[in-house]
Amino acid sequence: SSRQGKQRFGTIRGDVPNPAAPPPGCRFHTRCPVAQPLCRTTPPPLRRLGACHDVACHFAEDIRARGLFNPAERSPDAT
Repeated sequence: SSRQGKQRFGTIRGDVPNPAAPPPGCRFHTRCPVAQPLCRTTPPPLRRLGACHDVACHFAEDIRARGLFNPAERSPDAT
């Protein structure tokens, strides 16, 4: 089956932002479980995290360190 070996992701809770009028700050703060006050006011810069993963999150290193997200787990060529 073409679905075999593919990872399913859960539903993201929260309000979907209007793409025509995105919220101030990080566009995902209305749906992010780790959003902080900074996220509501300041857009995070796009930057490199790891060898081949770009992120736009003020707290990406903290999230990764706490084991909440590992980019290699979602990489299509991860073994």
